[in-house]
Amino acid sequence: MPDMSSSIAPTPPAHAQDEPPTLGDHAGYPVYPMPTFLSLVATDLAATVRFFTSALDFGVMFVGPEVAGVPMLVHLRRCRYQDVLVRQGGSGTSGDGLTVTFAAVDAGAIDAIEARVRSVGATVVSEGGPSGRTEGLRRWTARS
Repeated sequence: MPDMSSSIAPTPPAHAQDEPPTLGDHAGYPVYPMPTFLSLVATDLAATVRFFTSALDFGVMFVGPEVAGVPMLVHLRRCRYQDVLVRQGGSGTSGDGLTVTFAAVDAGAIDAIEARVRSVGATVVSEGGPSGRTEGLRRWTARS
């Protein structure tokens, strides 16, 4: 792979950088066009939702229609712009982990999330320097 580090530089934004409009409210959560979000396919949707709600402190914003008693979609939210859509997948779905990046206004809050991740039996691998912190961001990989 060619070294492109010298040819990559910041560029002016090509799209508006405004906040998306709030369209309403659902179950106490503001509804807005999500600028970006994580979408996961899970072989065990209930276990995946438990991991996000117990270890990562997400709330359940919306539960989609069920097929044979199993929801096909769950919309999770922790804070504004921290949305995850979890879809039910088949038995052939696989993956080797999950990478989560959180903005850390209070590093202690991120440390508490990491402790909850460990408390549910997941492994945490720090990245981005010795402590995993990079200018207000904390990034780590959780494998369950």
